[in-house]
Amino acid sequence: MKNKKLTLILVTLLFAVSFMTAQEPKEKTTVIVLPFGAENVEQSVIETLFEVFTNELAGTGKAKVIDRSNVDKIKAQHNFQNSEWSNEDKVALLGKALNANMIISGQIISFGEKLIATFRMLDVNTTEIVSSATVYAGNILELFEKVPETVKKLVGKTESTPTTSTSKTNNKKTYYVGDKGPGGGIIFHIDGSVGFEVSENLGVYIWYKAVDVAKDYRGGGYDDWYLPSRDELNFIYRNLINPGLLRNLQGEMWHWSSYQHSSTNSWAQRFSDGFRDNFNKSLGASVRAVRTFNIE
Repeated sequence: MKNKKLTLILVTLLFAVSFMTAQEPKEKTTVIVLPFGAENVEQSVIETLFEVFTNELAGTGKAKVIDRSNVDKIKAQHNFQNSEWSNEDKVALLGKALNANMIISGQIISFGEKLIATFRMLDVNTTEIVSSATVYAGNILELFEKVPETVKKLVGKTESTPTTSTSKTNNKKTYYVGDKGPGGGIIFHIDGSVGFEVSENLGVYIWYKAVDVAKDYRGGGYDDWYLPSRDELNFIYRNLINPGLLRNLQGEMWHWSSYQHSSTNSWAQRFSDGFRDNFNKSLGASVRAVRTFNIE
């Protein structure tokens, strides 16, 4: 009888401990937000955007954002130069020194009234890009209005592992990489409840024109197409080109990305072997537009 009571007590205790553990809140991801880069945008606007972005990130409750003053202290201790922000290995070392899990960088470029903002999140331990976002805005105010949506997109991707397929229940459509997307493109990546599709080849253009060609594409009647980020372009190569799901690429070796290396050069990728390099924006390269869609 005593043994039965003891067993009952132990089972009860184990259940209670398991329940309490399950109820513990998840540990927040520690994030460093690097100073945003900019071209043809006033520094005061960039500083304000940085503050809005950082506050929005902290407000999600999913991230602990390291104060900028602490980042500056570690920079000084490690003799870190601003020119090294593009060096992913150096940035990762800086992140480890601050016990951060992720680092977010951003770049904002202005073309007259129009703006393009690119953001990416780097895993400090693996130096891999775990998520990215490209934002197109008609003016400064529109860019600020899109900050909450952009932050959710970046942070949301840290909670799921990229997969090559996802399923939907309740008689809803199942999507796989290589399938035709809602906009008529080919699905090249699925991340949780978000799908990514790429258009057909839209021609060869200089970079400045490529941005507009991708944005003006209306595949499937959708108006949210854009020039792929450097990471999205690499997903196309890894998930479609390399496995042979996308063929007939004659005459379109190099493809433009939206990511700018400098005021004169932007990143492109060669689909014959996956090699990436920065090219002068006045040179011609192939254009394929991409878009995201929700899988619900």
